Formats: sequence, C-alpha cells, structure tokens
Amino acid sequence: MTMSPPQNSLSSEDPSLKLQNDTMSSSLASSTRVKALLQDLPRIATFESTPTPTFTLFPKLPRELRNRIWHMEAFESRVIKLVPYNVAASQRVEGQLQHPAMLHTSREARREGLRYYRKVLRKCCDLRTHSQKIPCGKPRHIIYVNFEVDLFRYGIYNRNPIEDGKLAFDWKVVPWGGLNFRIPDVVQIKRLEIELFSSKYPNAVDTFRSLKPLRDNVKFEECTFLLKRWNGPHLLKTFSEDSFRTALYYSDMFKAFGQVFKEGQQRKGLDFAFNVRVRSKEEWYDLPPCAPLLPVT
Repeated sequence: MTMSPPQNSLSSEDPSLKLQNDTMSSSLASSTRVKALLQDLPRIATFESTPTPTFTLFPKLPRELRNRIWHMEAFESRVIKLVPYNVAASQRVEGQLQHPAMLHTSREARREGLRYYRKVLRKCCDLRTHSQKIPCGKPRHIIYVNFEVDLFRYGIYNRNPIEDGKLAFDWKVVPWGGLNFRIPDVVQIKRLEIELFSSKYPNAVDTFRSLKPLRDNVKFEECTFLLKRWNGPHLLKTFSEDSFRTALYYSDMFKAFGQVFKEGQQRKGLDFAFNVRVRSKEEWYDLPPCAPLLPVT
C-alpha cells in the first residue's frame, strides 16, 4: 500500500517557498556586494577614547568642602546671548545653553546651584509695541543665569558692506526693550560683550553713541568689545586679519571712547571698565587693558 505524504508538508513546488528562497538569495548577494564595496573603501584612523575620570570619594568629603566645590563651579562664567526679540520666530537661540551642567548633576548640586543661579524667563511680548502685557500664546523658555559672572553677548546683525561695522545695538532697529529678555532682567547685567566687525570705513564714534540706552539704564561693571576683521566680500581675500585697516579701526575706536564717555560723564558718572579682544586666526587675544572710566569729580 502506498503512503501519501502529509498534507501540511511543503514541497519544492510550493510558490511561497520558492519566493522566500529567492528573497534570501537576493539578500545574501546584496550583502556580499556591500561587504566587497566596504573592503575597497580607505580605512579611517580611529583613536581609543579614554574613559572620563571619576572621583568616587567626592560624596565622602565633608559637606563644607563639597559646598565650596559647588560654589567654584557655579562661578564659572557662561555666555548668554542677547538677540532681538521676535514673536514670530522660534524662541530657541542657536548655541544658547539654558541650564548649567551642575543643575543636572545631583540633588545636592542642584540645591547649591540654585543659591547662585536665578531662573529667568525669556520675554513674551508684542513685537510691534514691545508691550509685555500682551500675551503671545507661546510657552516661555527658562534659562538660569548667574548675573555675577555670566557674560551677556550681543552679536553682529548686519554684514552688509554698505553698513559694514555697524554695531548690533542700533536702537533704530532694536529699541530699548526689544531684546529677548525683560527689561528688569536686562538691567541686572554686570558683564557685557559686544561683537563687532572692524570696518573698512570705521566710524567708532557713531557706533559707541548707540550704547546710550545701556549707558543710561544698565549699571554694568565691565564691557568687552570683541573685534572681528571684515573688509567686505570683495576685499576678503586681499587683506590679512592683522591688516592696516584693522589697525586703523583700533586706533579710531580708542579715540572714540574718550569723546563718547566724556559726553556721558557730563550727565551721569560712569564707573565701568572696558576691555577689547581681537580675533586673529581663530584665536582671541586681549589688547592692553583700559583704565576704568571713573566719574568726573
């Protein structure tokens, strides 16, 4: 008697099995081709990363010593960006670090850090009137600031060669109160950095006169000007970063300080110091420090 094969067994004539075998063969062939191509690629040099050192005995240190360490960490200055506020745009600022690392380290570090950092809300206001009483309907971002040491930096807004070298604090474009922080927070700024391009046609007097709203409203202790060379796109490849035009700009700038701040002292005494840093070959260099501008007696 002849036994028939089981009904549930799959024969080689099964179409589904044939399709599965063809798919597997195609995948294997494709994988083989990929491996062959990868072998032909040049090898990339890799470096073994060293593990981050850990100090496992830190929790066993006396509380007073740990607090001193957290205090030192909290007084490492950070750069906070000042930008023109725009309701229509996203509140996120590229490169803006909202929370210091120590606030995410541990419960103890956060508790100590909040003794020095203040929670500041990004401004929410109407762009046309800069009124902070009109809700914009967007959640405000939080940023933690240590006003004692953090640097508030205002950068370049215009690289048009016609208006080359113009300061970001142009109050015809950004009026007082038009920044990304509320005025009660802005007036607490103690250390200000202003980013400039050294212009082909420098006019430092007009540039620094535009600081009047800050000069009259903010009691900052230190102002640092960050100078970058910019001779316009048509001259970009002609002059080096230590070109004579840049040197002339520095000279004109120092002369302008005397005139502008002398006018300011007649109305209101100034007691902040100013510094100048120069960017050359991707590095920042400090110019000789300038004496504090003391009130006229």
